Amino acid sequence: MGGHPGFNCPLLDDEVYEDYYLEFEKEETCSVPRPFPDTGMLDFQDRSPWLEGQKEIDLSYDLFSTD
Repeated sequence: MGGHPGFNCPLLDDEVYEDYYLEFEKEETCSVPRPFPDTGMLDFQDRSPWLEGQKEIDLSYDLFSTD
């Protein structure tokens, strides 16, 4: 089971997935847990900065590569 909502992009024939982005109401800052290399399970004690005062996240297939 994925930990994110599903997106059906692109919607139009002349668009690509990378044309889309998620926009938040206000600037967000957060960190994400790193995966253990051998299992892929998340290590909540070892975190990486992810958003740093951002309102938008550009969508890309790479964004979900470890999901």
